[in-house]
Amino acid sequence: MESHIAARVAAAHNLPFAAFRVVVNPAHRRLPHAALVALKFDGSLAYGAIAGSILRDPRQIPQLLRIAHDAQAAFLALFRSRKLIAGTLGFTDFREFLLDVPAEDVLGGTLHSEQF
Repeated sequence: MESHIAARVAAAHNLPFAAFRVVVNPAHRRLPHAALVALKFDGSLAYGAIAGSILRDPRQIPQLLRIAHDAQAAFLALFRSRKLIAGTLGFTDFREFLLDVPAEDVLGGTLHSEQF
């Protein structure tokens, strides 16, 4: 959400800039408790809190799987959008992007460039 900082830096150096955001979960769908406790303050995953929440209420597993599916779709949309705008920003070889994106998606599956 700090894209405004990157935009200022890009503008100061006369560089092209674009920001993309996607919404993973629709407003009408409540997040299960395990998703709410999933992140630590430093942004890493709180595996213990997630496991504890699931053990206390395993009925949230289908909701978590739905969120994981939605997150995968969101990441793919971001990657596709990034590929579409790459030429406009002066990047002609999309393989350059593969160096700075995660090799694994949120479900742990490998992200292949042909997916985007």
